Amino acid sequence: MRSAHRVILVFVTIIVLGVGVYFIQYYFVYKSYSVNKTDFNSGLSILFKNKIFLEKKITSKFYYINVWNTMCIPCIKELRPLDSLSEKYKDDISFILVSDDTEEKVSGFLKRKNIVLKNVTLINDMNDFISGVCNLKNNPNKEYPMNIIINDSGQVVYFSVGAELLGKMTYKGNDPNMLAFVSKYKAPLITKLDELIQSK
Repeated sequence: MRSAHRVILVFVTIIVLGVGVYFIQYYFVYKSYSVNKTDFNSGLSILFKNKIFLEKKITSKFYYINVWNTMCIPCIKELRPLDSLSEKYKDDISFILVSDDTEEKVSGFLKRKNIVLKNVTLINDMNDFISGVCNLKNNPNKEYPMNIIINDSGQVVYFSVGAELLGKMTYKGNDPNMLAFVSKYKAPLITKLDELIQSK
């Protein structure tokens, strides 16, 4: 009889722990992916009024915005390639990496991973902007990475979800010939960037 009680106790304990883990994940992980009610224009205004954006006096005919997150492995793999790619288009297109993580979290993450980004602009704590993009696309949950190109009138001229820059290729290390590596795969994003430059 005692062994039966023990089995029941173990079973109940497992269920309780399982439910507890679920709620912890919901509040600390899944809930962070939910979208608030910010509309796209309001979110874009918040981005353009961000102190980093203003301090750098970022002005371009086009803005490429990459929405990423420190928990997103495909996003992380694209950080260095994006930084290299931005050097190619720096005279015409501003590259901005937007995250809903805090400044401290992103800074600590990049330091731990030894990732140095020299060309792109990093703007964090942008939950409202990211929610605005998701609401524009009628998406109730955040997705990472998102690729957005906006013209100087605030119109979205390109949008995609996924780490399309590298395709199925894997990049390791910090090769100075990064741009040549990336260019081997003609991603739709690169095609669109080239089209925008040619249409100037």
